[in-house]
Amino acid sequence: SNLYPGDFLADLDAGPWAVQKREELRQLYLTALLGVGQRLLDAEQPAEAAEVYRRAVALDDLLEAAHRGLMVALARQGERAQAARHYLSLVDLLRAELDIPPSPETTAIYDQIKQGGEL
Repeated sequence: SNLYPGDFLADLDAGPWAVQKREELRQLYLTALLGVGQRLLDAEQPAEAAEVYRRAVALDDLLEAAHRGLMVALARQGERAQAARHYLSLVDLLRAELDIPPSPETTAIYDQIKQGGEL
């Protein structure tokens, strides 16, 4: 989190160029977080991966890929009930904010969690 202390020029009204740069930097950081989270999952470090995915969700709570990663990380830690609850809260969030259901990919992960399948 020290590498990304906050949005670029967040406290200044520097014009459209700053808004564009701010969004570019935010997207780069989110992409990096998702990559690090996946690498931690691949290295069988789900607790550390969960923390990385939580940072991504905190930065962009509508980023389903971050929610999916967090659900997988929680399930791999043996926290299947917490992972299922996270999915249900995501359902509510997406309905309230965008009036859409989760993607089929996200729902498939939830189904695997409920069935006790390998993730």
